[in-house]
Amino acid sequence: EVGLLARSFNDMSADLALQDRYRSVLHAVADPAVAQRLIHDRQMLGGVQTQVTTLFCDIRGFTALSEQLPPPAVVEIINQHMTALTEVAYQQGGTVDKFVGDMIMVLFGAPESSPDDAERAVRCAMAMKQARLRLNEHSPLPLEIGIGIATGTVIAGCMGSEKRLNYTVLGHSVNLAARLCGIAAAGQILIDQATLDLLPASVRAQPQAPVRLKGISEEVICHSVQSAGEATA
Repeated sequence: EVGLLARSFNDMSADLALQDRYRSVLHAVADPAVAQRLIHDRQMLGGVQTQVTTLFCDIRGFTALSEQLPPPAVVEIINQHMTALTEVAYQQGGTVDKFVGDMIMVLFGAPESSPDDAERAVRCAMAMKQARLRLNEHSPLPLEIGIGIATGTVIAGCMGSEKRLNYTVLGHSVNLAARLCGIAAAGQILIDQATLDLLPASVRAQPQAPVRLKGISEEVICHSVQSAGEATA
């Protein structure tokens, strides 16, 4: 009986250790907020409609710059950059959706929403600019970033194949945020009208000339953020 008890205890310990390993891997490949929801809420695998403010940020001209450096140096610079921007996103309550090359996609409103999602997204963008400036003080390759933000109703859920899923969002505003990021100048934060309408008066933004964006039929009016005012509690 003692032997059976010992084996049972060892089996239980092994199972717990395996669960810890699975949990650590899941946290490494998914945003922690998403990982926790996936562990405790299987309904999250399905899709839901919700309002989300989506932020895209990428490096201006990084492809050309990276060709001047050896691959290990490129990876080191990207990892340092993404680590800093991810920390900023978490500080503002954002969910890191994915990394694509030198681009980071951050959600405000999924899987958890709050009344100030749009404001948090803009504050995140401003903080990302500051984080990049601090990195540039010691980086062998100073970099510039451009940011696009848009708000709208999206479908959020785990999407992909039967063997590989990714928690993400789909919708017009997601495409719009990506397009705004694509046309943003170095150091510029472009937001759509829907995002501006949700921001407090303390946020200053300058209207831009209407633009035509790929995949969007109508002209888009966007605004360039100048300041985000005082931080909220």
